[in-house]
Amino acid sequence: MMNPKILIVDDQADNLDAIVRFIEEDNSPYELLQALNGKVALKIVEEEIPDLIITDWEMPGMDGIELIKKLKQDENTAEIPVIMCTGVMTTSENLLTALKAGAVDYIRKPIDKIELIARVKSMLELSNSRKVLK
Repeated sequence: MMNPKILIVDDQADNLDAIVRFIEEDNSPYELLQALNGKVALKIVEEEIPDLIITDWEMPGMDGIELIKKLKQDENTAEIPVIMCTGVMTTSENLLTALKAGAVDYIRKPIDKIELIARVKSMLELSNSRKVLK
């Protein structure tokens, strides 16, 4: 996979900047896309088809769960892995809700850089392996 595209969705600019900074500091050849809410994210997904999406849960207009459900309903975007990233919805029940909606992983805020990078790399590897098998 050449220069995988990662879409990062968070309504808080500080959180968005932190995730971008952590990923950029890894020096991997990713193309990073950003959206401040779910509606903007959907528009970006239609144009760019990212290889991975990292989304916040609580956002105005369209939250992360709604975004995931919309992605999973479209055959063009259903296979994109989504990591839910949240600081508020952190219980086991919340994790289950995110996974049932279609998230493949879950990161709690405040974000740990090493955990984020490990999950990004493993999700991209799994996604690429799945594409190769198909």
